Amino acid sequence: WGTGRRKTAVARVRVRPVQGAPGAEGKFVVKERPYTEFFSEPQHHATCIAPLKATNTLGKLDIFVNVAGGGITG
Repeated sequence: WGTGRRKTAVARVRVRPVQGAPGAEGKFVVKERPYTEFFSEPQHHATCIAPLKATNTLGKLDIFVNVAGGGITG
């Protein structure tokens, strides 16, 4: 678990190893929606998964995010 704050925005993030059937892909969920639905802009998609690509953990972790305040870019 981790919490990040910036001005009026608060993000609570849970990261865990993939759970489920063998060969399952990692989930990336923001406010109970896939991150690709929550963020409409392609550059926001790339920003979300960039750290996972850099650490070679894309598809190996489940990520759950709850956010409040700050707007879509916050």
